[in-house]
Amino acid sequence: MPDEKGIDLHATALHEAGHAVVGYRLGIQSDELSVIPDFEEGSWGHHNTDIYEDWVGHESPSGARDCAIQIYAGAEAQRFSDPSSDISTSWSDNERATIILQFTNGETEVSLREEASRMVRKNWTQISAVAEELVSAKKLSWHEWSIIIDAIDEGEDWHPILERLRINRRMIYGK
Repeated sequence: MPDEKGIDLHATALHEAGHAVVGYRLGIQSDELSVIPDFEEGSWGHHNTDIYEDWVGHESPSGARDCAIQIYAGAEAQRFSDPSSDISTSWSDNERATIILQFTNGETEVSLREEASRMVRKNWTQISAVAEELVSAKKLSWHEWSIIIDAIDEGEDWHPILERLRINRRMIYGK
């Protein structure tokens, strides 16, 4: 449900988790996930990744393909959760993907969205869990959200593992 500012925190978290988990599966690291809006940037949330910036200037068809799939995965996760979801808010993702599509050896937006959708469905448990924790915490570091993915992959409960990381972090860094 949207909050008083019209922001649907759960949909935003699923969107950002979709980018992160699919990117993780493709070997793309995102540093931080957030559902803290940045209205100056026109963003309801973000996943910090250097893939787009790193990729530009070092274009390869496989790198372009993976980058586009990761970009499309955000909206695909949102759409998988709620087919009536308004994904028009993904305009900045779509702008970046349009540029990248030029370097994919002729793959189409449709085929790459289909691959993103397939990866979202295959990783739905991980995406849902990352989104759940993101709604609660508002921000997750790479260490935090990768623990969730890895624990689920191993059939473990991620909650105590993540809590141990946070306790250790507070003991070491005082935060």
